[in-house]
This record gives sequence, structure tokens and C-alpha cells, in this order.
Amino acid sequence: MTSAGARRSSDRGIPHQGRTRSTRIRSVTDQQPVATATDGPPVDAPAAPDPLRRLPLARRWRVWWGVGAAVAVVAYVLVSVAYAADSRAIDANYSSPRVQGADVVVTLTPLAVDAATPRMTLQVEVDVVDTALLNDKGVLGRDLEIEVLPAGGASLTFSAGRLPDSRTVTVPLTGDIENWPFDAYDTDVIVAAQATAAAGGATEYPVMAVVVDGVVQGWSGEGGTISRDVLSPAAAADGVHLHFARALAIKLFAGVLVLVMVLMPVLLLAVAIPLYREERLFEAGFLSYAAAMLFATVPLRNFFPGNPPAGSWVDVLVVLWVLVALIVGIGVTVLAFLRHPRGR
Repeated sequence: MTSAGARRSSDRGIPHQGRTRSTRIRSVTDQQPVATATDGPPVDAPAAPDPLRRLPLARRWRVWWGVGAAVAVVAYVLVSVAYAADSRAIDANYSSPRVQGADVVVTLTPLAVDAATPRMTLQVEVDVVDTALLNDKGVLGRDLEIEVLPAGGASLTFSAGRLPDSRTVTVPLTGDIENWPFDAYDTDVIVAAQATAAAGGATEYPVMAVVVDGVVQGWSGEGGTISRDVLSPAAAADGVHLHFARALAIKLFAGVLVLVMVLMPVLLLAVAIPLYREERLFEAGFLSYAAAMLFATVPLRNFFPGNPPAGSWVDVLVVLWVLVALIVGIGVTVLAFLRHPRGR
């Protein structure tokens, strides 16, 4: 009895150790504030997830590859259709309304357009329709002189006793290559003729007519009449207005090359920035990749159709800034290289 009473009295005087620990834990827990809806700043609703990001990585790459392939196919179809259309509509066909009653018909065939000069090369072919200008052998019975203006006053003389052969002349154009590839060129070509009999005979001025027929690769041309007021004498001269602009296929071709040049620094920075941020494993071969992008710019610039002169708008607005962006990309790649010393 004495020992049992002593144990009961000790239990009442000394708190139980386990009970004390649980009480302390409960008191500490009670001291922690409970977050309520009114505590702290308001929490924004979560943004809607990007549908493309919810796709697996492999499927996302397939989507981007599909979009790129579709764009490439559309560009290819546009260039091909434009080239086919230009090949059928590029002729600078023109026939003077005076052909029916003409004594001499001169056919002008455009051979080349030099936009840098600017000048155009024409082939001149003479067809004598009036039999009075021929002898009984079917060749010229008198000297025939054809003058082409404004080809520096080029005078083409065809001697009697022979058939007229084809000649080549060069005429100046008005236009500005600085507007490449949207540059256009115009000129008025006037052709006059006179026939002179041998031994100081009288000079005749046959009725002239001009026909234009030909194709200049990469150009779309058209011919039109000019005012009769500039022709003198009226019966012995005829003329044509020629207009040439770059073909639609050439314009699309130039646009695709400009787009390719713009994509070069974009692709370089797409690789250089993750390397600098250590999101991708750096390899020294990326420096060669960056340098190759820079050295590919000049050959691509020289591949532009029509060879636009240095300093044209495409150099100021595109080529210059492509070079600057490529240098920036190379600089980012070099910084990424310096951030990865040996042993890291």
C-alpha cells in the first residue's frame, strides 16, 4: 500500500514525458498562421496552356517540319508557275499598222538588255517588199541605206546587187538599275530608209514599217506606236516604243534569295543563344558553323539575278544588316566558347 501510494503521488507531481512532447508540438502548431483567401496579394488565374506545348516533343517537331515543307512547296509552285507564264508572255511582239502598204519592212529582234549601262542590243533584218527596189535577179537594184535612231546615228548600208543581211545595233535605254528587281527601261527606236540609184541617180524614200519580234531571257517586253510628229520624212520613217521590265519569275527568284539571306542570321542565333545560356552542350564545331554562315553571304549576294550594283537598296536594307546580325551571332558563339573552359 505504501509503495502504490507513493507511485500515485509521484505521477500527480511529475508530468508524463510523452504528454509534454505532444503538448509542445500541438502548441507550436497552434502558433502557425492559417492562410486564408484574404491573406496576401490576389493570385491570378493560371494561363491557358499552349496547345502546341501540350504535344509531345516529337510531334511538335513534326508540326514545324510540316509547316516548313508546306511553305517550301508553295514557294516552288509560285516560282514555277510564274516562269511558265513569263515564257509565254515575254515576247515584245509589235507590228506597225503600215505593214500592209510598206515598201521596206524592218524587223527588230531584241537580243539583250544591259541594265547597268543601260543599253539594249537589237538585231536588224531588212525585207524589201517593193519589187521596184529589186532587179531582175531578185537582189537590190540600188543602194539601200537604213538609219536606226537613237543608236548613235548608226547607218546600215546595203549595196546593190546583194540581198540585205542582218546587222546588230545598240540603242540607249532610260531606266534606273537602283530599283532592282523592279526596274524598267524604255526607248523610242526610229528607223528611216533611203534608196540611191547608181551613178548619182535620184534618191528615193521608200515607205517604211517596223516589226518587233523576239525574246529577251529574264525580261518581259512590249512594243507600242509613237507619235508620227517625230518622224521625218513621214513616209520614209517608222518607229516603235519599247518597254522592258524584269519578268515575274525573276522577281520571285530574287525575293526567295533575299528570304534565304535573312534566314541565315536567324538560324545562327537560334543555335548560339542556347549555347551561351548553357541549354545545349557546346562543341567547338559550332564556331566553324558560324564562320561558314558569314562567308556564304558574299556568294549568295553575287547570285542575285541581274547583278544589282553595289550600294543598291538591297545592300543597304538587307545585306548590310544580315552581315551585322551574323557578326553578332559569331560573337555570341565565341562568348559561349569562353564560358566552357577545358574540364567543365
